[in-house]
Amino acid sequence: MKKTKLTIEVSEDKLNALEIFIKEKESNVQIELEETFDKLYERIVPKHVKHYVDQTSRKNKS
Repeated sequence: MKKTKLTIEVSEDKLNALEIFIKEKESNVQIELEETFDKLYERIVPKHVKHYVDQTSRKNKS
């Protein structure tokens, strides 16, 4: 599946704190945001649309 960049603006202080404490979880912000995005996608996007996206991405891989 082709990927695209997503840019958001957040508080610099909050990001700095998050980066410090996320290391305790042996993770990083990028990984956690990708997992959260996937969960949001699963929760919000209707099943028939997910099927279409899957089929389209497979077709584009070929």
